[in-house]
Amino acid sequence: MFNLFRARKTSSIEVARDHNDLLVRMGNVIKSNQLALDALGDDHGDVDLRLVERIDEVLVPLIGPSGIDEESWFQSMDFYGDGIRHLEFRPSKFPLNAIPALQALLVSEHEPFGILCWAPRAEDGQPGDHEGLVIFSGKLLLTSGLASESAHA
Repeated sequence: MFNLFRARKTSSIEVARDHNDLLVRMGNVIKSNQLALDALGDDHGDVDLRLVERIDEVLVPLIGPSGIDEESWFQSMDFYGDGIRHLEFRPSKFPLNAIPALQALLVSEHEPFGILCWAPRAEDGQPGDHEGLVIFSGKLLLTSGLASESAHA
């Protein structure tokens, strides 16, 4: 059983109405972290890649390798400089029990980063028909559907 309250004691949890509200809330946190991200300068890309590797170290033992074919999840390698790592999961494959371990990665050089996780409700899910979570060092943002799902996990 997963309990959202197992996250760091200093974490706050915000429940967004839907995916659009989640993105707005994520944008607000990104703005507050931007100075720290800018301070990374030319090292930002390398720090981002180290976080990619650390995310793999957490998730691969739980749900297998990342990929775009039949794999359970995919980690986007797009780099926008906003400090957000973007993960997509197949329906019912998002490992709720990995949230504390993923959040624990967001320390030291990775503290201003966030991990965005999307999980469609169905295999043929349409845009907007998915649940989401954004993990920050001191905050978890999640859609109301995922909050409800984690309460019943």
